[in-house]
Amino acid sequence: MEKEMHLSATLVFRKMVDKYVKEDSSKKIYLGYISAFEAFLKVKSIPNRLSAINGDTLTDYQQYLLDLNPRRIATHLNKIKGIRTLINHANRDKEIKANININSFVAIRDERSKEQKKSKQVPLTEKQLLAIYNYTNLKPREVEARDLFICQCLLGQRISDLPKIFKGEYAITLLDDENEVISFTVQKTREEATLYLFPVVKEILERYKQTGFKHIDLLIEDEKIVRRNEAKLNRTIKQVCKKVGLDSDVIYVEQIGEDVVEKKKKLFEMIHTHIARHTFITLMCRLGVSKEDVIIATAHTDTTMIDDVYLHETV
Repeated sequence: MEKEMHLSATLVFRKMVDKYVKEDSSKKIYLGYISAFEAFLKVKSIPNRLSAINGDTLTDYQQYLLDLNPRRIATHLNKIKGIRTLINHANRDKEIKANININSFVAIRDERSKEQKKSKQVPLTEKQLLAIYNYTNLKPREVEARDLFICQCLLGQRISDLPKIFKGEYAITLLDDENEVISFTVQKTREEATLYLFPVVKEILERYKQTGFKHIDLLIEDEKIVRRNEAKLNRTIKQVCKKVGLDSDVIYVEQIGEDVVEKKKKLFEMIHTHIARHTFITLMCRLGVSKEDVIIATAHTDTTMIDDVYLHETV
């Protein structure tokens, strides 16, 4: 036991990820949590040993995260929850038997209601999507950003899965009513998504099949360039939405430390690629598509994420 307590804490946590976390996408998230915790230990000159990890360490880590950014409560809580999960694995593991006591740790509470948590993610309406798609006074880079964003809004997919669709890496099924649906395995969860291709989406896919992307290319193999282009897409779609006139005031709620406060921004400032997923799910549900059918398109295994995160019933 004494020998184990002198092991590197983050090394043990990484072993716990390899041993107990099954999905590749989840492994990546947990490894990110460990890297953030490792950076904290280094900054605070806390020994990277199991023997140095306790409730006080987690309390200090929580305060460290809040000092870095007091607005990202949900993100901080996820990071802390991830480390607590790995500690629990290390405590129960028959080889490690870490015996780390974190009973004294009290996590900060996210005091916002479910709707308040959703308030910063503003889904767009069908009318707003049409305004974006039909706007013509755009630079070539802005046209590409617009088309990528519209596709996301009508497909409901994460940005990481757009390349598969644009490359045609999916199976096509012809339904009895002669409509086509496509199916593919999503990158994050390895679940299958099955969805309908709206005519506008087909039009956009065919266009870029002929021309390719010249300004915001998400289809290339270099991950660093793809990440830079994703950031460029987020910046550019804001510019497009500003030109279109999506400049109404949006009141949203943030928790800063322990204080819940109202904030205000222009709508175009709040647009980013993941808003597309909120838009798709909210639009489909408003059009009468059942949640059970929507999750087939979004590759969720149940409706929990739709209810808790993506469906906006009060906007």
